[in-house]
Parts: sequence; structure tokens; C-alpha cells
Amino acid sequence: LINRDMLLLRFASSSARRACGITMPRTNRCVRWCSNKSPAETSPSTTTSKAAWLWDKFVVCVVFAITGSSIMFTVQPALRAVTGCSDGSLRKGPNWFRALYIVAAMPMYSATLVAVGTIFGRHLFFRNFAIKMWARLFPALNKYKVKV
Repeated sequence: LINRDMLLLRFASSSARRACGITMPRTNRCVRWCSNKSPAETSPSTTTSKAAWLWDKFVVCVVFAITGSSIMFTVQPALRAVTGCSDGSLRKGPNWFRALYIVAAMPMYSATLVAVGTIFGRHLFFRNFAIKMWARLFPALNKYKVKV
């Protein structure tokens, strides 16, 4: 059940919260990142500020953009160096190169996603995202998610 303080904390203005004696903790991104709290407590999307929410979504989009671009530029040259196939690509083939590209790209993508997400201070979000991605293939991995 929702009590009055929870409603005030979530939906009321800051002056209304101060009038009722409810204060929100002020923490910067570094303190939230270093704390051992759950993602719901550390995520800016739980605050009432629209600017913090927009910044959080912007950071998530930037992390996905950096990760996707870096994987696109690193997997194919790495596979060419390992296999010795100079003309292999997803478009031109050969078929074994296409299959190897897909098999190699998924673990590299998830590891890079968690690494870049950690650099940007959103480790738990991207860790859960990578686990969700792998849990579609291996459902037993669902137990490693951090529950909110």
C-alpha cells in the first residue's frame, strides 16, 4: 500500500515536500555510482526532475551508440586476422564467415556494453540488459539479474 510520504516524495513539488518535513537526499552521480544501493535508488529516472530523466535517457542512447559502432568496426577485422579470410564479410560471404561473425559479435557486444555502461556510471542497468540478452538463449541466467 502507498502511504502519504511516498506520494509526496514521488509527485509533490519540492516546496510541498519541505512543508511536510520530507527531504530528498542530494547525491551526485559519483556517489550514486559508488553506492551499493539498488538500481531503483540510484537511477536518476526515479527523481521528479524531467531534466535528470532526459539526461539519463541520453546517456543510455550514447552508450548504445558507442557500443554498436565499436563492435561494428572491431569484429570484422578481428575475424579476418584470426581466420586469414581477406574477403569475408556479412554481405559477400562466405557463409562460415557470416556464422562466425554472428557468434563472435554477441559476446563481444555484451562485454563492451557493460564496460562502456560502467564508464558512464550505469553499470547495473547495462549488466541487467546484457543478462536479459543472454537469458533469451539460456533461461537459467535470469537468476543473476539484480532485482529492483
